[in-house]
Amino acid sequence: MLRRRYVMVQKAKDAGVIGIVVGTLGVVSYLPLIEHLKKLIIACGKKPYLIAVGKPSPAKLGNFLEIQAFVLVACPENTLVDSKEFMQPIVTPFELEIALVRGKEWTGQYETDLTKLAERIGLEADEELQRKLDHGSEDEDDEPHFSLMTGGYKSRKQYGNVEETQGADGGVDGETSEGAVLLRNPAGAVSKFVMNSAAGDFLNSKRSFKGLEVKFGETAVETANEGRAGVASGYSEEGN
Repeated sequence: MLRRRYVMVQKAKDAGVIGIVVGTLGVVSYLPLIEHLKKLIIACGKKPYLIAVGKPSPAKLGNFLEIQAFVLVACPENTLVDSKEFMQPIVTPFELEIALVRGKEWTGQYETDLTKLAERIGLEADEELQRKLDHGSEDEDDEPHFSLMTGGYKSRKQYGNVEETQGADGGVDGETSEGAVLLRNPAGAVSKFVMNSAAGDFLNSKRSFKGLEVKFGETAVETANEGRAGVASGYSEEGN
């Protein structure tokens, strides 16, 4: 089992799109933990999606093909999913912390308390956002990294970019619009991390069916005609 958890952590580390699965609505600190997880994922240049599907099952999570890894936010008794039926890995918030936080190593202790995780991940997310802001285009995350899952180098797709605004007044740090996170430094400058669409990229590159093709100006306009009347077992023009 320990080896499988290591594999899950490595897959989460390589994932560019991570889904946050809400598995509880009553545990203390679950909302702050979700917000801090989103901020950490964005800080690492990855794309987060928030999913509420009730009890996770392979059929439910299998509908989200663009998501490469899931993190389950649930009570400590149900946070560990060790089933092989799921298409993508499902990790705990603690395992995602190990996968994403720079220099984080597992010491043998396993944390499941959501309150402690929320506080720690929140601080680590702020540090990662500040580091990315300080380094800018020279960030090491833009370079290919060695993947233990593929045995080769893998390029990271950065889903976030930085927009800076000097001297912004009012407001607090946190998420503003969908997929955007604000970071304010002591000088008053505000940096906005803007995310692009992972689902749109997946639709354009991998999905074979994209809906009906609309050909504006190529299809002749026709008037509405009266259709058949009756029921499927016998329309009026079919007779007896």
